[in-house]
Amino acid sequence: MLLTNKFNGESSQDPPIKNPGYVNEVFKRKLCLWQQMKRYPHESDLSVRYKQLTLDCRAAVRDFESKQEIKLIDSHNINNLYKYINRKLRSSSSCPVLYDQTGSCVYSDLDKAELFNAHFHSVNVDDTGNLPKFSRRAEANIKLDTVQFTAEKIHKVIKRLKPKMTRDPEGYSPFLVKQLVSAFADPLALLFSSFISIGKIPSAWKRAIITPIFKKGASLNPANYRPVSITSVFGKVMERVVAADMLDYLLSNKLLNLNQHCFLSKRSTLTNLLESISDWTISLENRFANHVAYIDFSCALDTVSHPKLLHKLKSYGIEGVLHQWIGNFLTER
Repeated sequence: MLLTNKFNGESSQDPPIKNPGYVNEVFKRKLCLWQQMKRYPHESDLSVRYKQLTLDCRAAVRDFESKQEIKLIDSHNINNLYKYINRKLRSSSSCPVLYDQTGSCVYSDLDKAELFNAHFHSVNVDDTGNLPKFSRRAEANIKLDTVQFTAEKIHKVIKRLKPKMTRDPEGYSPFLVKQLVSAFADPLALLFSSFISIGKIPSAWKRAIITPIFKKGASLNPANYRPVSITSVFGKVMERVVAADMLDYLLSNKLLNLNQHCFLSKRSTLTNLLESISDWTISLENRFANHVAYIDFSCALDTVSHPKLLHKLKSYGIEGVLHQWIGNFLTER
């Protein structure tokens, strides 16, 4: 365990202060006792000892923090002292005061929510309704018109969920679903099969809890935040099964460009840079000039045209109820 608070006023790039040996020893004993409790859950004596060790861990951490604070005070460095106090008083979950378009301060939570909602909505673009000419990429006999849901697929997806305790709009958390995966797999397979057969998802799965996450710049400007949506856990499981089958279909039929280094397994910005550096090196060795252009699209995923996306999916052979399901998945959110 590492204490994330820095008591000596180091910069954010400095490593956190490590716990001393006696604190680590208490935590090691607590971990060993926890493993024994899982092995022998009916031993009441283990539970009592574990609760006592938990209190000992908290006391050891408080004692270490107190010593570090006294050391900071004795150093007579007022700047480091104020930095430490500000870190203690700062809340990572609360949203600061915001400025609206007129430059007025916004204080109440309701007004802040309305301000964020207006900004996040403003980045969207209205579709012109004109579909571009896009020739069919898949052969006429190659198509994907549905997805087969099995307990094995669902079990695999749920096991990969991050065990977060954050609850979705329906009150379920990924941690709970992971714990009950053996009971959920078969019923969810039947449920998802019925949804894909009619090309729709429940309207409740389209609701989301949106949290603004600060990026950079002035924290008073709503434009410096990005939205993170917490949607239904079960809707997310169905979405990932569909995405996995679509990706297998595109890869098996060689419908994806080999130069794509995003949203693919083992292909990322790192592999993109490695290939680029290799090409640039060969070019320089042959005494050719290199011209590199970097393009960054602002709010790229927020401005995707859904009608044009659905039009493009058809050219790749994604048709039938699957195409209808994707269209319903993207609407009325």
